Amino acid sequence: DPATNYGFGNEVITEHAYADLPAPAQKAMDELNLTGGFLYVIHGHLDNLSISTGTPVVNGTPLGTRGTSGNSTGPHTHVEVRVRLKSSDRGLWTGDPATVIDPNLVFQLPAAS
Repeated sequence: DPATNYGFGNEVITEHAYADLPAPAQKAMDELNLTGGFLYVIHGHLDNLSISTGTPVVNGTPLGTRGTSGNSTGPHTHVEVRVRLKSSDRGLWTGDPATVIDPNLVFQLPAAS
């Protein structure tokens, strides 16, 4: 439903507590007055989901397969990072505001060549 997930189609949203985040992500949240809040990683446009709602995930847990579900023009995985003060599996786009932050603050991505 585009009203609730911006057309991401099949998606997985993982929630991460402030205390579990790397220092750069905590600093970004501090600057947004969201100290102690939560970070969400949205994985959208997946073809098939490998997990169900409420499944705990750790680094390396398969979430699904790259796809083109929702409002998409070709196979890919949309990854977006949002932060907010309260924990919730809803309201990342409505209600209590969420803020998009740079994924590089969360993930150790390889340098561009």
